[in-house]
Amino acid sequence: MSERNRNQKRRDKKGRILRNGESQRADGRYAFVYTDCFGKQKFLYSWKLESTDPLPTGRRPCQSLREKEKAVLKDINDGITPYGDNLTVLELVKMVLGYNYGHEMLNNLY
Repeated sequence: MSERNRNQKRRDKKGRILRNGESQRADGRYAFVYTDCFGKQKFLYSWKLESTDPLPTGRRPCQSLREKEKAVLKDINDGITPYGDNLTVLELVKMVLGYNYGHEMLNNLY
């Protein structure tokens, strides 16, 4: 990759600079990719990048992508699993015991 391309910022169709993890799909929808607390890659989607953006005609009202990003990143920093992440009871118990008692207790659960 040339140095000129490396120094260019990624932009959406309106010319706005996109942050790390953000992209715009061919259909105009915005996407944000992040890694959850279990190391799995997750995606967020929205038709609006900022809360002031107009909603495309025929689309349901939704939060902007950056509002969703802010909420998810806050939850991750606070140690909260966003959206419950479909945890099983065993996974929840392991997570709680791991925080309280260390990894020695986790090995005894098997």
